[in-house]
Amino acid sequence: MRKSFTEGHRPSLSGAPLRVRQDNIPSYGSRPSSMERASSSSSKVPVSKRMSSASSSQQHRPRQSSLGRGSLQDHRKSTSLSQMSFVPKSGRPSSGIGVRGRTDVPKDIRPISDKRYQSQCIASLLEFLTSHKYPHPISHKLLGSPSNKDFSNMFEFIMGHFWDDYKLQGSKIQEVVPSTLKLLGYPFNLPKTYLCSVGSPHTWPHLLAALTWMIELLQIKISVTADIDRLMFLDSAGDDFDGMSDEKIAFDYKERTFNAFMAGADSFEEEDQALEKIFMEKYHGGDINVIIEENKRLENMIEDAGKMEDKISSLKEHHKIQIQETKNFRDYLEQMQRHKMALVAEMEKCSEELAIAKSDVEKEESRLNSMKIAYESQELKPADVERLKAEQDRLHAQVEQLEKQSADISAEIWEVNMEQAKHNEKLQEDVAKYNRLAIALKLVPECAEFADGKDFRLHSGFTSDLVMNFQHNIKPKLTLMKKNLNEQHRSNKKEQFNLVCNIEKMQELLNDKKEMLIQKERELSEMESEIEMLKQTSTTEHKSLSEELRRLEQEVGQLNTSLNHQKAEHDKLVATYTAMQNKLAAVKADAEQEISKLRETRDVMRAKVKEHAENVKKQLLEILHQAGAEAAQKLALAQEASQRRRHRFGLQ
Repeated sequence: MRKSFTEGHRPSLSGAPLRVRQDNIPSYGSRPSSMERASSSSSKVPVSKRMSSASSSQQHRPRQSSLGRGSLQDHRKSTSLSQMSFVPKSGRPSSGIGVRGRTDVPKDIRPISDKRYQSQCIASLLEFLTSHKYPHPISHKLLGSPSNKDFSNMFEFIMGHFWDDYKLQGSKIQEVVPSTLKLLGYPFNLPKTYLCSVGSPHTWPHLLAALTWMIELLQIKISVTADIDRLMFLDSAGDDFDGMSDEKIAFDYKERTFNAFMAGADSFEEEDQALEKIFMEKYHGGDINVIIEENKRLENMIEDAGKMEDKISSLKEHHKIQIQETKNFRDYLEQMQRHKMALVAEMEKCSEELAIAKSDVEKEESRLNSMKIAYESQELKPADVERLKAEQDRLHAQVEQLEKQSADISAEIWEVNMEQAKHNEKLQEDVAKYNRLAIALKLVPECAEFADGKDFRLHSGFTSDLVMNFQHNIKPKLTLMKKNLNEQHRSNKKEQFNLVCNIEKMQELLNDKKEMLIQKERELSEMESEIEMLKQTSTTEHKSLSEELRRLEQEVGQLNTSLNHQKAEHDKLVATYTAMQNKLAAVKADAEQEISKLRETRDVMRAKVKEHAENVKKQLLEILHQAGAEAAQKLALAQEASQRRRHRFGLQ
């Protein structure tokens, strides 16, 4: 019996693990498939309500039923989730006696403060978010200094690939994010204070490196997920080529029972029945429904493989676009290099001008010194001193006014530069939006479906003339393409209208032919009824002749009887008997001849009826393509032939 946890008492170390009831722990019905075992079951538990440690959960294994212990004893292997490198390990010490946990934090050797490394992390993060259809606005500038809300959205989106329906609603990111990263196995410490101001220069590089690590872990998970079963059950991979190996079945059974145990179950009847069903299907043949489901699954896999071809073609187009953009960036770098050389030449020129200005300043200083000497040596009157002071005050006021004007001009220049920078950013966003729309409309690159070998892209930069390029190159091409598409649309509409009219005409003609066919079938049924009446008449006549023959045979029997009784009158009645016998032979011959004639007539009638039916069918097929006059004429001929046959057999 499991020892229950009571208030004020600590459970024993050798007992079963504590039962933790949590609303957010996924149940057996919602647990991940076998293709998603790269992240262990411990990572599915929310951070705020996770278990004590991974080591304690490994020490206390769930109880197995008698079926599981009996049938899986020979298939136990040393493979477990703790042996796989991508399973996160808990950093907390074990609850066992004498076991010490790791308390030191490894040093982060990544160049987090390096701008180049940050640019690489931002590029990889931006590529991941855009390729996986991130639902919120994202840009390279936003990733340079995001807000707390942007970081929460990105973290929630990335965690959604580890755990379906993962949400941060109502949770503090200062508490959830560090514990979640620790649960995923993030090897470095992330203080909670970093999450108070996400976009600051001293905290964002560490958070950016953590997001990049999560993306790399997710990519490893995706690459390993396809071969997770082969990696976990490597020893028994070739034993069962037509189904799951016994080791995999045992692993799934242990996983289901452990999940049920953690959910509070004390017995595992459903798991035992499922295991028994799996072994029955494996060794005694499965049901036809299982084969049908497997067939459907294989068909879905074939359809997915067909969709992968479309994805590969889109990736090839994207690769071509990337090559073209790389070429454009190289051209841009060459332009920047030429611009740099021009700036270097201009700087050298400015250096020369500065040297000239310094020499001029030295000359002016020497002149000023000489003037000071002359000023000190000369004698001034009080009126001259007052005049010079007034001139000095006037010059000071003029200098202050000029400095104020210079400050105002500098402020105006700053405002103009800021406004110009905003316009440039908006222009770059519009250009990027236009290029994305052109890619979606298959106008970019030049080898796209509707590009027709022309370049419809816009390039932003100080060397490109967007207005002239759009007005003289792109806009005329788009106008011409729009005109051609409108003309093609009108022609398609006209052709569609003509086709609809033709379809209506053909439908009316088809309805007329159907009505004519129904009428002919009705006439054919009437003829068949007449033929049936003829058959019945011939049958009746045949029956009457048969009765007459039986009656004659009875008379012959009576005559024979009277002949036996009248032996005494034998001599007298010999002549009469001979005559009657001859008459009987003649009647029999006539009857047999009549019967043979009737049989021949019946066979002839059957052949004629069959031939007539085939002729009628052929005539009906010809009637559908010929005029009504010919059909009426053939019908009259058929009616005359029927009347002649009736007259021949005496029906009228």
